Amino acid sequence: MMTLPLIFTDSEKADHNERMRNPIAALVARQGFAWPGGYELWALTDDGGVLCRACCRTEYPRIATADPGDGWNVIGLSHDGETDSRVDCDHCGRMIRDDWENED
Repeated sequence: MMTLPLIFTDSEKADHNERMRNPIAALVARQGFAWPGGYELWALTDDGGVLCRACCRTEYPRIATADPGDGWNVIGLSHDGETDSRVDCDHCGRMIRDDWENED
């Protein structure tokens, strides 16, 4: 069986290399929602911070070159189906998940 090589343009190679610097943040920025369920994804940083999809997209150059502990080093992701608490983006302040289930 013969395998054909993948051919990428220079722009596609650059885009791929940029995404692979932090694939977790790239996934959150690109996909944004978990499937199944449609839960909104957010990135978790090594200092305990949360970044929304929009901030992962707009701040990706900072994330891709982040050092541990500088507030931009993305180490994981989560979604609003995994918590009952309100979640806000630590960069822009946007509410990602409301705490509507715990309101009295």
